Amino acid sequence: MTNKGTQALLKSEVSILREVINDSEISVSTMDVEGVSSLGLPLERVIPGLIDVPYKKADLLAKRLSYGRNTLRFKVDLLVRLFAVPFQAFIAFASSIFTRTGFRALYRAEVIEAFKNSDLVISTSDENFKEGNLKLPFNLAWTVTWWSLLFVRTCEVVIAKKIFKKKVVLLPNSVGPFRTFVGRSLAKIAFRNMDLMIVRDRVSAANLESLGLKKPTMLTVDVATNFKPDAKTNPAKLENPVIGVAAGVYFNALTENGLKNFVTSHAKALDFMISRYGVKIVFLPHDVTGFKNDDYDICTSILREMQYRQDARIMCVKSVDEYKLLLNQLDMLVSSKMHPAVLASSSNVPALYVVYDHKQTGFFEQLDLLEYCLDISAVSSENLIRKMDNLWNDRQKVESLLSQRIPELQENVKKIVRKAVLKSFCGN
Repeated sequence: MTNKGTQALLKSEVSILREVINDSEISVSTMDVEGVSSLGLPLERVIPGLIDVPYKKADLLAKRLSYGRNTLRFKVDLLVRLFAVPFQAFIAFASSIFTRTGFRALYRAEVIEAFKNSDLVISTSDENFKEGNLKLPFNLAWTVTWWSLLFVRTCEVVIAKKIFKKKVVLLPNSVGPFRTFVGRSLAKIAFRNMDLMIVRDRVSAANLESLGLKKPTMLTVDVATNFKPDAKTNPAKLENPVIGVAAGVYFNALTENGLKNFVTSHAKALDFMISRYGVKIVFLPHDVTGFKNDDYDICTSILREMQYRQDARIMCVKSVDEYKLLLNQLDMLVSSKMHPAVLASSSNVPALYVVYDHKQTGFFEQLDLLEYCLDISAVSSENLIRKMDNLWNDRQKVESLLSQRIPELQENVKKIVRKAVLKSFCGN
C-alpha cells in the first residue's frame, strides 16, 4: 500500500462492487494486512495471503527492521522464503481439501474459510500474471521473482476453482509478457481455472490469445480511472503554472549508467521547461518504500541535478486521496509510472508517459495519445525536451480530448465489471 496506484485500484474496485451488489460482504486477502486495513474501506475482513509472495514479505520485514534490499540479511530472508513456497503450497492444498470435507482448516484457517464461504473469488487488478515488463531487462533475479508470484497466484486460483468450486473472475488487468516455458505453463493453468477475464489493453488480450485459451475475455480500461478522492481531504495549494513529475523505475531494472542517464535527462529537460515557460516543478513520488532508488530517492536525485532547484520541490504524501487532488492542480504531468498518469488523465490533466510496459501504451492508445509516449530506452535530455515542449504547447487540445474520452471509458469499465460480476452470480 505504499504504491498509490494499488490504493486507487483497490478503492475503485470496492466502490464499483458496492454499486453492483450493495449488500455484499467483501474480504481482501493481502500480503499487507496493515496497509489495507489503514485505508478504512467498507470490508468484512482483511486477511493474510494464502501463500506468501516471497519478495513482498521480505520487503515488509526489511521496512519494519530498517535494512535495505542489497543487504545480506534481505537476500537470505528472500532465499528462505522462496524455498518455503512449495511447502506452503502443499499445506495450503492439503488443508483446503481437509476443509472441503467438513473439518476445520489447520493452516491459515481464516483465509481458507473465506475461500470456502465466498460466492465469488476475484483476482484483483494489481499485476500478478506476467514475466517482467516489456521494455525492461529480464535478468535471473527478476525471473525468479515473477515465477514465485505466478506460482502463488496460480495456486490460489486452482484452490478456489478446483477444491472449493467457486466462480473466479480476473478484474481489469494487464497480463504478459510470458517469456519462458515455466511462465507460460503457470499462466495457462491459472487462466484455464478462471471463468471470465477482463483485460485493460489490447496487447494483454493478444497475450491471452497467444496462450491458446478459449475463455470469455472482456476488454476495458484501467479501473482507477473511476477513482474519486475523499471529499474531506485538504491538499496543499500549488502555484501555477506547474508541471508535476512522478519519476521512478523498478528496483535494479536499469544499469547504474542507465539510471544516471534517466536522472540527468530529466533534470536537464525540467530546467529547460523552467527557463522557457517560467513553470514551477513539483515532484510527486508515487511508490515510497523507504528503500534505495525508490520513487522518492529518484526524485531527490533529479532535483539535486537541476540548475533551477529553487523553482522545484518534492511533495511526498501517503494517501492516494491527497495525491489525486495534487495531480488535479497540475498543468501537465511527466510520469514513468503507470497510475499517476491514469489519475491525472481522469481529471483532464495532460500527461507524458516514459514507457516501460505495454500497460502504459495500452492506456494512452485508448485515449488516442500515443504521440505523448517516450520509450524508457530512448530517454535522453533532447527527447524529453522535445516531448515535454510538444505536450506543453498541445495542452488545450489534449484537455479537450480527455474531457470527451474519459467519461466514456469510466462508464465502460463500470459496465464491464458489473456485467462480469452479475454474470458470475446469475449466469447471464
